[in-house]
Amino acid sequence: RASSPMCSPPRAAPNASAIPIAPKTPLNALQNDFNANTLIETLQEQLKAKDEQIQALNEQLQSKDNIINSLLEQTKNFQVLLQGQQLLSLPEKKRPFFKRLFSRNDD
Repeated sequence: RASSPMCSPPRAAPNASAIPIAPKTPLNALQNDFNANTLIETLQEQLKAKDEQIQALNEQLQSKDNIINSLLEQTKNFQVLLQGQQLLSLPEKKRPFFKRLFSRNDD
């Protein structure tokens, strides 16, 4: 029987010491510090941009809150006006029929 690649025994891991590792030299340390500082600066810039976005959204939210409050006030005023209009549009209350028929016209 021919051996298939799926049935072959696992290969041994390559020798870890075969991968060259740069020795820790002052130049490598400076490069690592530079990379870390660059990363920190990039993250700080992103954080600043996010803070600006949050500030802009907070301003929009405050503006919309003001609009909502003014609309609520207008709604209350409209309801008061509507109630007043309803009171004005109600017909005058009539006296009962028998009172009109049998009472004196003093009023």
